Amino acid sequence: MNDREVTLKALEDFARKSAAHRIMVDIAYASTHEERAGCVRRAVDDIATEMCMYKQLQQNKSEDELSIWIVLSLRRMGFLAGHDTQFGGHCDITVEQDDNFLWIAESKKHSTYEWLLKGFRQLLTRYTTGIYGQDQGDIIIFVFNKNALDVLSNWRSRLMAEYEDCAVEDVDENYMRFFSYHTHPGTGRRMSIRHFVVPLYFDPQDN
Repeated sequence: MNDREVTLKALEDFARKSAAHRIMVDIAYASTHEERAGCVRRAVDDIATEMCMYKQLQQNKSEDELSIWIVLSLRRMGFLAGHDTQFGGHCDITVEQDDNFLWIAESKKHSTYEWLLKGFRQLLTRYTTGIYGQDQGDIIIFVFNKNALDVLSNWRSRLMAEYEDCAVEDVDENYMRFFSYHTHPGTGRRMSIRHFVVPLYFDPQDN
């Protein structure tokens, strides 16, 4: 067995340990911006799932604290992640990678749909550049009230009413998300934005 075979076997063994390990291997070998964005989103999904598993610990956290939780988790997975980075303003979550790749997320605790709309406008018109490799972002919605899917569906309807010329996919109930596609105001290129909810409702009835 030569050195290359040993290295590949070691990577395969490493990747089998957990979803996070698989993502770390995949991002190391990602060769396109689409692959990089996919790895970032898989990582964020993995982190969001853990947040839901420990939702009792999230109840009193601010938006900044929730965002920083995600950023620190991304860093542990090997991503160059930042909070409050100065790209056009104070970005909630950023991830940079090779070839000028930049993914930006705006995170919001759901209170009103106008609040979500403000976050969306910040992402599309302030933070993102819209150039190649920097044309994908996320809206992360932390939901502390009942029925996060209803919040997501209502948000989708509000977004479509505000941006009649954009393309909006149906809600994926399994992954509690939908994608929307917009013409970036700066470049004129298509901007892809994923919208998803993190359900953190916690009201145990066993007392």
